[in-house]
Amino acid sequence: MRFKEVFLKNLKLILVKNKAVYIHSLVIILFLGNLFYGFTDAKSQISSDAHIIAIVTAVNQNEISVSELAQKKMTSSLLTDYANMIVISHTENIKMANNLIVSLESGKSETPELEGLEQKSADKLATLNALTGNEFETAYLDAMINGHKEFLNMLDIDLLPMAKSEAVKTYLINTREMVANHLAEANTFIK
Repeated sequence: MRFKEVFLKNLKLILVKNKAVYIHSLVIILFLGNLFYGFTDAKSQISSDAHIIAIVTAVNQNEISVSELAQKKMTSSLLTDYANMIVISHTENIKMANNLIVSLESGKSETPELEGLEQKSADKLATLNALTGNEFETAYLDAMINGHKEFLNMLDIDLLPMAKSEAVKTYLINTREMVANHLAEANTFIK
């Protein structure tokens, strides 16, 4: 399901809930929408393996930024441990991406869309930063679950099919496994 469809479906569900839940959910939907919209429908814009790695790195960096914020604001030790694991795993994934870029000798792919993604991510991180206590913890967990679902979708539909080199395909497959594990662990908190 594409972002627009998910957004509209969630918006309909949110409208039947109370105002506080509406505002909280809207913040998360907008955060994730701005983070991922433009990539899930953008196969034709992905031009090289370096561009694929740059997209994955941008998403990884967002996960790190949100989880570093969570490390500072969490009161739940279990969620703090989860945030720590996210920071460590996504940082390691960025290191692997950087090594892969060097081995491909293609350099980092900077594009206006990536710069826009980084700016939107920073703006939405500021919005998430305004939340506190249980409201923040719920928003963080929602962001992790929805963000990792979107990341898996992006990997499966857009990035893996567009990868040209075997090294990048292997990197994406390993990244996908990491993201799926993070999603499974995040889902354990809602049961």
